[in-house]
Amino acid sequence: MISSRFGFNNRQSVYLNRKRIKIRNIVQDNLNAGKYHNEIVNCYVCNSRFEDHELLSEKERHGLELQCVICKGCGLVFTNPRMDKESFGDFYTKFYRDLYNYNLGENNLDSLHKSNYENGKFVHQFVKPFIKDQSKVLEIGCANGGLLKFFKEQGHSVTGLDLGEAEVVYGRDKFGLNLIHKSIDDFVGNEKQDLIIMIHVIEHLIEPEITMNKINQNLSDSGLLYISCPDIDILPSGLIYKSDWLTLMQNAHTINFNKISITNLLKKYGFEVIYFEPGMNLIARKTSNKDPEYTNNYIHTLSTIKQAESNFQKRVLQNKFRNLLEINGVFAFLIFASGPVNSILIKLRIQKYIKSILKFFYRYI
Repeated sequence: MISSRFGFNNRQSVYLNRKRIKIRNIVQDNLNAGKYHNEIVNCYVCNSRFEDHELLSEKERHGLELQCVICKGCGLVFTNPRMDKESFGDFYTKFYRDLYNYNLGENNLDSLHKSNYENGKFVHQFVKPFIKDQSKVLEIGCANGGLLKFFKEQGHSVTGLDLGEAEVVYGRDKFGLNLIHKSIDDFVGNEKQDLIIMIHVIEHLIEPEITMNKINQNLSDSGLLYISCPDIDILPSGLIYKSDWLTLMQNAHTINFNKISITNLLKKYGFEVIYFEPGMNLIARKTSNKDPEYTNNYIHTLSTIKQAESNFQKRVLQNKFRNLLEINGVFAFLIFASGPVNSILIKLRIQKYIKSILKFFYRYI
């Protein structure tokens, strides 16, 4: 392991209220009792075996036991062993939404829709130079369709897939969106898509070969794939998770990417990256052939993770202060309380200035 603090000790690095601690404990008990089954997998890029994978850490952000490894053959970072498909299915159905809700209060479908609608504006602006008018757009992991609602308003034909039944019903009934309660692995479309969107989805894949081949099949010739997910390469900068590897680690994330490793995976299943922004926003185009060749990214990726941990350890006072605020729910309370205040600031037309000031202070904690 890179650091002794990466060893399993049942301690979380993010805020969990009593309900989420209870959920975390149930999930860990299911793992300990064998109700959730772990299975060893080969590398998703180069197919190397378990003995060629180096252990990085033994736990994740909620304090759950989770072994994250790096492949010595290609540098891919992933969970190994990881829960099997049936165990993940049960986890996503019963526990995922609540365990990953770090705010105070319950998950709110209205707020989720508004947030995704705003994100839809960013994604549409990002892909606009690459897509045609009235494109056929499919979003994998669409939640309740906020992003797709914006795309529909721009004249595109939209379809969404999600495993959250309540979210799908909400978007269908309230906004008339074409949302389907189904995984892409089980989806057979009536027509080829011009654009498929995966926002913080690809890092959750359990069987990448099946999923990526299904995406390929559902795209038109030269169809586009938009992907966003966490980027290991920017972890040392502190722009995400303040360089904390353990906060990046999540039991729902089976794979962790940087530019080279995601390019390796996409090439393997017939995609060429045509535009990439650090922080992992990219567009890939479907190609006519699948390329099994890959770049070994092991040394670079391991060095990046070590540098992130070194940077994190240098932030002694900031880490203690931030830990106090994060673990005890102070951040969660401030976000919860900011809702009504935010509306007032918008009316007063000073929200962006207050936001800039808060971002400035956030850099130093």
